[in-house]
Amino acid sequence: MGIDLEEWPGDRANADYDWDTHVLTVSPWEGGTFTAQFVAVGRTAGASGADERSSTGTLTIVVPEPVDPVVSWAQTPAASTTSTSARFTVNVDPGEFTLGYVVDLPPGAQSASPVEVQGNTFEVTGLAVGRHTVGVSVQRGAGTSWLEYTWEVVGSAPVLAADAIPAATIRAGISRGASGESVAIIQRVVGTPADGRFGAATRAAVVAFQRAHGLVADGIVGPLTWAAIVSVANGGTGIAPVTATSIPAAQIARGISRGASGPSVAIVQRIVGADADGRFGPRTQAAVRAWQKAHGLVADGIVGRLTWAAMVAR
Repeated sequence: MGIDLEEWPGDRANADYDWDTHVLTVSPWEGGTFTAQFVAVGRTAGASGADERSSTGTLTIVVPEPVDPVVSWAQTPAASTTSTSARFTVNVDPGEFTLGYVVDLPPGAQSASPVEVQGNTFEVTGLAVGRHTVGVSVQRGAGTSWLEYTWEVVGSAPVLAADAIPAATIRAGISRGASGESVAIIQRVVGTPADGRFGAATRAAVVAFQRAHGLVADGIVGPLTWAAIVSVANGGTGIAPVTATSIPAAQIARGISRGASGPSVAIVQRIVGADADGRFGPRTQAAVRAWQKAHGLVADGIVGRLTWAAMVAR
């Protein structure tokens, strides 16, 4: 037993009939009235093998037009403020909904993946001085409403505060797979779309940022990378000056040599002109030897007290 759809508005809705369960599923793409002509097809016991067809029937489905949720701003920042953080609350009429926001849509872009929010309140931090626009989409079923708000950050307040991301989060390290506003803050500085999702493109941008600023290029935003991000966001170079205490004295006393790894190696690599990947391999060893030779030191490829003193004094 089954049915054949003889007439169906396929440009307005999709219909799928399951011959095993005899369930007809209709998926309209819009509201309105849908009318279909159908014929039941079956085979009775003792039939000669030919299908028996019923007369033509009519199926009418009425789908309500989607209703956009009613939304309005309940809380926004002042039109002109020195704060680099902005808190927003959206009023939404009763019912389940999904809310997402986009900050400063790039020029010429028609859309961007919104940062989804639990509830109806969210906060944007790490904003630069200048004009900003936030767009909020609220979706309920097939209905969607959109809000926009534009304001300006003025004055000499820091563009990005060191506590814009909680210290505990930074200590744990923010890496691929993370999501949320902390990721969006990082993305705005390293130059990827601020969608709040730490994927492959964001990791590549973080690695490039780390290499450009003499950090271990591991794609993880920990304390050192975060300090550089804050520095760059506030107009600095992102590269901390090298001092005698940049590398622990005990480590210098033991000597930093081939096989070592970590931030201390990245500092040495930056000084000798090697790729600052934080791994003391043969290329770094060769660069250290060349640097030692050029500075009248024993070219043993080991960064001990004398080599480090020369590096700090350079």
